[in-house]
Amino acid sequence: MLKKWKHDRKSFHLSIVSMILWINLCGIIILTAFNYYVFQHKNGKAYQESFISYNQQVTNLAFKNIDQQIMQAVLELPQLYFSPIDQNRSLLLPQTESIADSSEHIMALSMEMQKLQKSYPYLSGIDIYYEAADTIITQFNHVHFPTDEDERDRYLPWYADYRRLDAQTDKDRIWTSGTLYPTNESAILYISRISRPGWGSDSIILCTAISPAVFSNYIDQSAGSLLITAGDGQILYGGNEWGDLSIPSPEDSPRVHETGDFIIFQSTSPSSGLNYYYAVDSTLFYRDYTAISHTFLVNFLLSLIFNVILLLVISYYNHSAYRSRVRVLSEKTGISMDDSERSFDGSLNLLEKEILNLHEAVDSSRGLVLQSGIRSALLSETSLPPEDALLPYLTRPLCQVILIDFPQADAETLPVEELQEDYPAGREGYDVLFAAVDKQKLAAVLIFENGLWENVIADFIQDMNGRWKDYRMVSGAISPTGQEGMRSSYQCAAEAARYQYIFTDQPFLSYDELHIPQRKNEGSHLKIFEAVRKDINSSNLLELKAHIEMLVTSFKTGHYTIDYCRSTLRDLVTLLYQVMQQNQLDTWMIFGYGIRTYYQKIENIDSFQTWCNMACEMILKNICQKRQSVDEDMRLKILHFVDEHLENDISLDLLADRLQIRPDNASRLFRQVMGTGYTEYIKTRKLKRAEELMAQGCSVKDTAEKLGYSSAQYFIKVFKENYGMTPHQYKKSRENEASVKTRQ
Repeated sequence: MLKKWKHDRKSFHLSIVSMILWINLCGIIILTAFNYYVFQHKNGKAYQESFISYNQQVTNLAFKNIDQQIMQAVLELPQLYFSPIDQNRSLLLPQTESIADSSEHIMALSMEMQKLQKSYPYLSGIDIYYEAADTIITQFNHVHFPTDEDERDRYLPWYADYRRLDAQTDKDRIWTSGTLYPTNESAILYISRISRPGWGSDSIILCTAISPAVFSNYIDQSAGSLLITAGDGQILYGGNEWGDLSIPSPEDSPRVHETGDFIIFQSTSPSSGLNYYYAVDSTLFYRDYTAISHTFLVNFLLSLIFNVILLLVISYYNHSAYRSRVRVLSEKTGISMDDSERSFDGSLNLLEKEILNLHEAVDSSRGLVLQSGIRSALLSETSLPPEDALLPYLTRPLCQVILIDFPQADAETLPVEELQEDYPAGREGYDVLFAAVDKQKLAAVLIFENGLWENVIADFIQDMNGRWKDYRMVSGAISPTGQEGMRSSYQCAAEAARYQYIFTDQPFLSYDELHIPQRKNEGSHLKIFEAVRKDINSSNLLELKAHIEMLVTSFKTGHYTIDYCRSTLRDLVTLLYQVMQQNQLDTWMIFGYGIRTYYQKIENIDSFQTWCNMACEMILKNICQKRQSVDEDMRLKILHFVDEHLENDISLDLLADRLQIRPDNASRLFRQVMGTGYTEYIKTRKLKRAEELMAQGCSVKDTAEKLGYSSAQYFIKVFKENYGMTPHQYKKSRENEASVKTRQ
C-alpha cells in the first residue's frame, strides 16, 4: 500500500509546463485586476474629461461654422456688393439717381437681387433703403418708390425702430431679433449703414434677415437648445426655448458650464462679436458615456474569460505536442520510452535546429552586415574600429567617396547588394564599397594605390556609364584609408553635392575642383535687387528677366558659397513678396501657394530662374490690372466732380480738397488719369458747355457769367482763340446751318 501511494505521488508531480501554466494564469489575473483598478479609479475621470472635451470641440466647430459661413458671410455682404466698382453699379445706382422711370435699371437691379438670393439661400429676405433717391427693395426683388414716410414705414416696418436704435449707438451695424421682419417665420436681422463721401448725409440702409432654420444643418437642436446673443447680451435666437435657464457670462467663454441638470457649451466669436450657447440635458449628455463604460466593463470581463480559456487551451496543446515530440525523438535516438519525459534530447534537438537556422540567416545577411558597416563608417560621429566585414576591402592606402544621384524611378529599384557582388574584395586595380545613404543617393568608396587616381576614376566612370545613363556624380577629397578617412571624404562629397544646385549642366563635380574653402561667403547683389525693384515699378518685364539672368550667371561664375547663393535667392523671393504686399496682392490668390516656401522645393537654379520669370510676369500683370482699376475709379470721380462744379468755382485746389491730396499731386494725378492738363481740360469742357447754352438761347453775356468768366470780353477772346470766330459768329453759323437743313 505504501509503495502504491509513493507511485501515485510521483505521477502527481507537477511538470515545468504545468508550473508555467499556473504562473501565467496567476499573472493574467493579477494584471487584469491591476488594469481594472487603474482604469476605474485613475483613468475614469480622465476619460470623462476627454469625452467632454471631444463634445466641446464638436460643438465649437458647429459654432465656428455657423459664425463663419452664415453670420460673417452676412457681415461681408455690404463690402462685396456695395463697394464702388463696376460690378456693383446696378446696386448703387438708385443712391445717386432716380430709377423710377427706367425699366431697364429696375430690371438690372432686380436681376442683381435675384443673384443675391441664390448666393445666400439661408436668408429669409433682404431689404434695401436708398435714402438719397427714396427707393426701397423688399424681399429680394420688389422695388418700391414711396411718396411719404408712412408709405416708407409700411414697406420697411423695422426702419422706425432702427432709427431709434441707431441714434443710441455709434456702431456701424445693428443686430436685432426678427420680430420686426414681416415673414411667416422668425428671423435674425442684421442692419448696416453704407455711406460714401459723395453721398453727403444720405446712406444706403441694408437689412438682411437670416432664417434660423438653417442652424439645424450645423447643430442638432433636437438633442439640445441653441442660443445666440449679441455682444451687449441681446438675445437673437433661442430665448424662449431656454426657459428659466441662467445664461453664463460671455467673459467665461469658451468653457463647459454645468447649470443644474444641464451642461452648457459656449463660445464667443472674435470676428462678429456674437455669443453662442448650446444647452444639453445632463442625463442625455452622459448617456453615451455611461453606455460606453458599461460596454467596456462587459468587454473587459469577456476578454478576461477568453484569455484564460485561450491560455488553458494553448498550454494544454503545447504540453501535449512537447511530450509527443520528445517521445518521437527518444525513439529515434534509442532512448527508453519510460525516460522520455525527463530526457534533454528534445531540448537539445530544438537548440540544434535554432542554431542551424541562425547560421543560415547569418549567411544570407552578410550583404546587410556589409551595408551596415559601410554606412556606420561613413555616417557615424564616434570613432569606432571598422566592421570585420570591411577589413578585406581596406588593404590599399587611399580612399575617395563618390556620391551618385539617380532619378527617382532608378533609385527605387537600385540593386545595391548585386552591385557589390560585381566588385569582390581584393580585385585587381582598386576596391569599391557601395552603400545607399539616401533615397536617391548611392555612396561608392574607391580604395586604391598612390598615383593611380586618374586611372581608377576613369575606369569607374566608364563602368557606371555602361550600367546607367541618367545619373550625376560628386567626388569627395582623397583621404587615408580607414573609418576617419572615409567619413572625412564622405563629408566633403556631401558638401560638394550641394553645389549641384548651381552647376546643373555638369554631370561630375569634384570637391577639389570646386575650391569650396576659398569660395566667397558674401557679395554685392544689392544693385541688382534695386534694379529688379525699379523694373517692377516701371513694368519692364524684359529688363526684369535680364537682371534675374544676370544674378543666376553671377552665381555660376562668381565662386560664391552655396549658402550665400541660397540666401541671396531667398532675399530675392522675399523682395518679390514685399512688392506684392505693397501692391496688396495675395500670393495664394495669384499662384495658389506661398512663394516664400514654394521656391525651396525647386531642384536647381535653372528651374528657379524659369519659375522666377513666370512669377515676375504674373506679378507685373496683376499690378497693371490693379493700377488700371484704380485709375478708372479716379477718372469717374474726376468726371463727376467736373460735371458737378463746371458752372461754379472749379479751381485745382477744390479738386485736391475733394480728392484729399495735395494740389501739386492733384495736377500730376489729373494728367496721368485724363491724359491732358487740368487747365486745358477745364477750358475745353467750359467751351463745350458754352455751345450748349448758346444753342438753348442764352446770350453771350449770360453764358460768360454762368461759366465763371471774369467778363464777356474775356470769354469772347478765349472762344475766338479756340474756334476762330466770335460766339456771335458761331451762333449765327449754327442758325444758318439749321435753316438750311429745315429747307431741305
